[in-house]
This record gives sequence, C-alpha cells and structure tokens, in this order.
Amino acid sequence: MKKMKMKLSALAAVLLAASPALADQASVTQNGYFGTAQVNQTGGTNNVNSATVIQRVGSAYESAYITQAGEGNQNASVDQSGESNVATVNQNGNLGVATVAQGENSVSGTATITQGANSVGAIATINQNYGAGTGSFNTATIYQNSANVDQATITQYGGNNTATTTQQNNYYANATANTTQYGDYNIASIEQDNTALVQASIIQSGSLNKGSISQRSLGGGNTADIIQTGQSNNATIDQVNSAWNESRITQNGVGNTGTIEQESAVYGDASIDQIGNNNTATINQTNYLTENASAQITQNGNGNSATINQKLGLDDVASIDQQSDSNTATINQTSTNGEIASITQSTGVLNTASISQLLGVSDEAIIVQENDSNNAMIYQTSTNGEYASIYQGGASNWAMINQSNGVDDSAIISQTGDGNQATINQGVFDNLGSNGSQATITQSGSDNIATIDQVGSGKIASVDQTGNGNNAMIVQH
Repeated sequence: MKKMKMKLSALAAVLLAASPALADQASVTQNGYFGTAQVNQTGGTNNVNSATVIQRVGSAYESAYITQAGEGNQNASVDQSGESNVATVNQNGNLGVATVAQGENSVSGTATITQGANSVGAIATINQNYGAGTGSFNTATIYQNSANVDQATITQYGGNNTATTTQQNNYYANATANTTQYGDYNIASIEQDNTALVQASIIQSGSLNKGSISQRSLGGGNTADIIQTGQSNNATIDQVNSAWNESRITQNGVGNTGTIEQESAVYGDASIDQIGNNNTATINQTNYLTENASAQITQNGNGNSATINQKLGLDDVASIDQQSDSNTATINQTSTNGEIASITQSTGVLNTASISQLLGVSDEAIIVQENDSNNAMIYQTSTNGEYASIYQGGASNWAMINQSNGVDDSAIISQTGDGNQATINQGVFDNLGSNGSQATITQSGSDNIATIDQVGSGKIASVDQTGNGNNAMIVQH
C-alpha cells in the first residue's frame, strides 16, 4: 500500500505516480496562488485507486489534474475555492467515481471530467460555486464513454453558466444525466448515444436559458425533461430510434420556443407547456411507427403558435390548447389509424386552426375557438369512422370541413354570430365518397353564407342561420 499526503505553498507543483498495488491513495493540499497538482495512477485488475486534490483558503489560479487508468475501482476528488482555478479529471477504467467542487469563493473556474472508452460503471459529479450566487463564470463539461451504468451530474447555482454532458457507447447502460443551473446566462446540453433505459434532465430557473437534450438510443425507455422558468427560453429534445420515449418541456415566461422530435416513437409521449410571452411549440413524431404516441401542447397566453405532426401512426392522440392571444395551431396525422385530434384556443384573439388527418380510420377532429378573428379547417381524407366539429363562438368566423372518401360521416359547424361563412363537403364531388352522411351548419346571425355538399348514401343536411346577410346552398347528389 502507498499513502502520500502533502501540503504545498503557492507556486508549488506536484507529480504523483502510483504504480500497481492493491490500494493506491494520493492526497494533495495546496493553499496559495498558481499552484499545480498532478496525480497519475495506473493500476492493475484489483487496484483501488484514490486521489484527492484540495486547493482552498486563499487559493487562486490553481490547476488540478487527476489521471486514473486500470481495471480496479477508481475514485477522484478535486475541491477548489478561489479565482480562475482549473480542475481536470480523466478516468479510464472500472467503477470510476469523479467529483469536482469549486466552492463559495470560486470565480471563473473551469471543470472537466472525462471517463473514457474502457470505463465501466462510471459516475461523475461537478459542482461549481455551490451556493455562491450570481457573478461566477461557470463552465462545466462531463464526457463519459462507458460500457455500463453511467451517471453524470452538473450543478452550478448562478453565474455565466454553461454545462455539457455527453454519454456514449453504453449499450447495456442505465445512463442518467442531470444538469441544474439556477440563474444567469444558462446554456446546457445533454447528449446520450447508443444507450438504453436512459434519463436526462435540465433545470435552469431564469435568465438567458437555452436547453437541448438528444438521445439516440438503440433500446427503449428513454425519458427527457427540460424545465426553464423565465426569460429568453429555448428548449429542444430529440429522441431517435427508440421506444417508450417520454419527453417534456416546460418554460414559464418570456422568449419561449419548444421543439420535441421523436423518430420511431412507439409509445412515445411528448408534452410542451409554455405559460406566457412569445410562445412557439413544435412536436414531430416522424418517419417510422408512431404507435400509441401521444402529443400535447398547452401555451396559456401571448404570441402563441403550435404544431403537432404525427406520421405513419397507429392509435395516435394529439391535442393543442392555447388559451388566448395571437393563436395559431396545426395538427397533421398522416397514415394514422385510431386518431383523434383536438384544438382549443379559448377566449379569443387572432385565432387560426387547422386539422388534417390523411389516410385515417377511426377519425375524429374537433376545433373550438371562442371569439375574435377565427378561421378553422378540418380535412380527413380517406377516412372511415369520421366525425368533425367546428365551433367558433362569434367574431369574424370562417370554417370548413371536408371529409373525402367517407364511411360513417357526420360534420357539424356552429358559429354563433358575426362574419360567418361555413362549408361542409363530405364525399367531395365526383370521388363519390361518403356513406352514413349527416351535416349541420348553425350560424345565428350576422353576414352568413353556408354550403353543404354530400355525395352518396345516407345524406341528411340542415342549415340554420337566423338573421342578417343569409345565403345557403345544399346539394346532395
């Protein structure tokens, strides 16, 4: 066994090399300026390498480097307090645990942990300016390239934060990555590659947030969370080649954007929730099977826009709810099966909404807008059990339902006053679709026009306009 413990003054540099043994331990303590501590440990199969570097109490411009290689257990810890410190830990072996803490007095510190290609069961933690508050120039990087059970944590609590975590080549892994930043110029990115049963989370709580999680997994069970709470938010989650995905973006105010994209999203679940200011949100669940995939967007005020696309799906569900301000919403569900789609943009302003469900089966589509400059469209092209409904609750309405080659058709439009126009087509002309047809338009006053056109089978039609500019046409073929 080798055990070394040293205390060094400013400008000191130490190189510690520990040869193979059953339990190598190295400990370095430095107080002062411009110190460098370097620990290299290379061990055999049964080694338990342990290295600790402490640079505190008036330290500044200190550097700490720990390198550990071998097949035994590895434990590395760097504890720094002071200005412009640099901490780097490299581990390339089994069961590595690495911790870097740059504490209360740290300013403009840099911390990097790398756990390399031969790592198994790696765990990494970086903690900068913990509790120090605003004004520290945080940066932190973790890179893990392990065959099994990666975990990574970055915590920064204030300052000009940046954080990056990358986990790769961990085929059997239960990889986990957490980033927490709590304020100031935040940027955070987590990427997990060739993993299984992965999880990732970013929480940023205020300032110039960004986010970004990317999981490119060969196995299933992914989850990803971003929560940002305030200011120039932006968040992206991207999950590819996986099943049982779960994604969530929550951003509480100012510049919001969102974006979730899941490819091969069998049983994927995606949700964006944005409460306030310049919202935009997009969910795509694309290209391959999106079986039982679910997508929801809720935006609750200001610049809203929202898009959901689900492609080549089966039993998909999609929903958008925006609750006022400059709304726009779109849902497309392309080669679907048991699809249902719903848009609600409650209590006003410049609404537009559109639903299109292409080669359908058990279709249903509902749009509700409740006042102001409404516009709404539903198309359900090669459908089966279709039903479509538009209700707009007054103001400058225009609506259209178009349900092509039909079967159990029904379509209802109700507009309740103001600039109305409405059109329902159900077999759409000479394509000779439609079957159980029924159609109803009710407009209750103002500048009404209405059209119903149905081709083939059960046909029933009704128009009720009650006052003002009326015009109506029913053709049933």
